[in-house]
Amino acid sequence: MKDSSLISTYNYFEKLLEHLNGDTNKIFSGELVLPRQLEIHLPGNRVVPCNFNCSFCEGRFLIKTLSHYEEKAIKLVRELSGRIPFIILGGIYSEPLLNPFALEIIKETKKSGSFFGIHTNGSLLKRLEESKGFIKKICEISTSPEDYVSISLDAGTPHTHRLVKGTVISHFNEIIEGIRMISETRKENSPTIRVTYLINDDNSSEEDIGSIVKIAKNLKIDSLRFSIPYEAFGKDFSDLKKYKEEFEDSKSDFYEKRLKPYLSKNEDERPYIFYMPPIYQAIDKMNFNKCVMGYYQITMGTDGYLYRCSSTASQSFSFNRLGKIPDNFDDFKEMIRKNQDKDFNPRECFNAGARCDRIGLMINYSWSNLKQGDK
Repeated sequence: MKDSSLISTYNYFEKLLEHLNGDTNKIFSGELVLPRQLEIHLPGNRVVPCNFNCSFCEGRFLIKTLSHYEEKAIKLVRELSGRIPFIILGGIYSEPLLNPFALEIIKETKKSGSFFGIHTNGSLLKRLEESKGFIKKICEISTSPEDYVSISLDAGTPHTHRLVKGTVISHFNEIIEGIRMISETRKENSPTIRVTYLINDDNSSEEDIGSIVKIAKNLKIDSLRFSIPYEAFGKDFSDLKKYKEEFEDSKSDFYEKRLKPYLSKNEDERPYIFYMPPIYQAIDKMNFNKCVMGYYQITMGTDGYLYRCSSTASQSFSFNRLGKIPDNFDDFKEMIRKNQDKDFNPRECFNAGARCDRIGLMINYSWSNLKQGDK
């Protein structure tokens, strides 16, 4: 699934090749290869996983067990000493900035020499800055545009934001102010600011699209990505095919046509505004029988277990657990070895209603095609 028109930030297979120094012979060779990134799904505030109720949340039907493992994560990040390039705070159903340890993990990430990534709904940025100086601190310790903050905004107006996020009140203006604070505080465009916009019938009006583009330019962010929401994890593939036909295939051309006047002409523009079509999440391309995600990523789930990937990091897919989250590098390495098992067949995931996210699909589909081409 190589596409030269795809923004480099989202060309995950190229990033995997770069991480492997171009040596694909390392894959399934038996050699331990530390993955490109460790993704940490913090357990919300330990009471609730997220403060939003998005109708298109990918993890809305999954078991949302919350465990207390943050001290282990901090100790492990410290022991890694930068040997894994990226430490990412995210979640398939959890909001990382709800967690009181988020800032400490980011600080430890930079101390250890890794880059950080934060995937957030943005609702707590302003509040955390006012109470803990959060934005000032992450901008001070950011060392490169490789560090980033990604905000899932999904609306161009306060009314629409409340609608698509399922909240009683709109947090839209507060989120915009938080983004503005990062933009005005950061130095040399570090960390990078990304805004994502999952587009559907509720937020695809000319008013919303025009508004968010204007805001993005005014805030001087780095990128604004539009895409159709992924269907929820844990559903049978027959349901995914129906969703693909009724929403992805039938709506994509309309959305792309509506977005076209606003899209950037080249990747050097700031903000770079682009549309990622459903081809990058097409379930009919999940026809591979090897999984190489273990070379790209390993994930801490909110339940205190390490998982093969971020899209299955839930008790709903306990067969993908690699073990309890360790607090030392030696135990962690053994779980990485387990995650790079050439005999693991991703069809076990597919049969259980689990599937690849965009990263997993692009990497595994591209790898599968590469190996077929070698025959």
